[in-house]
Amino acid sequence: MNEIKLITIGGSNSVIKGGYIDNLTRTANNLGININQHHNLAVGNTTSGYGLYQLKKHQELIKDTDVLIIEYALNDEFIYSLHTWDIRHWSRLYEWIIRYAKTINPEILIYSVILSTRNGDYTQKIPPIAAYINYLSEWYDCECLDINMILAKQLGSSTVKSKNFYMPNDSAHYNNPVATSLIGKISAEHLT
Repeated sequence: MNEIKLITIGGSNSVIKGGYIDNLTRTANNLGININQHHNLAVGNTTSGYGLYQLKKHQELIKDTDVLIIEYALNDEFIYSLHTWDIRHWSRLYEWIIRYAKTINPEILIYSVILSTRNGDYTQKIPPIAAYINYLSEWYDCECLDINMILAKQLGSSTVKSKNFYMPNDSAHYNNPVATSLIGKISAEHLT
């Protein structure tokens, strides 16, 4: 069985009990990947700037980890996608997260997980934050999992736009257990 050490930074979707991270761990174990150590440094209602702070604060953990999951696209989209200056500022933060982690641990695998709201930009156009995450991931040889795009291709866009796919009266958090299980499964399969 393969063993990996995992660090997660991100917003509330990465913290919710029974959310996609719990399902990722369970699915990974079923696929023969033992996540033997997981440091979930995610904090709800935060952006990439806080993720960089978390990595700097926990530098020793980065030295001894295999995989870093970054999940801020949903929160960053609300804050940074409105103006060109904000996008430039955000892209420097996000790039520095990747560069910092790779400087501390050149062997680390980085996975950017892109989540979105039910009525997010992806329903009408390509969201700027998602586009930049894809670009930066490609540039730095990282993995990018655009979850809503993957699910829309597999299940149809009406599924990821459905209010049943999200928590009741909450278009920013995925419904547990169906949606979070799907997201956890997709994320875990990319670790193999």
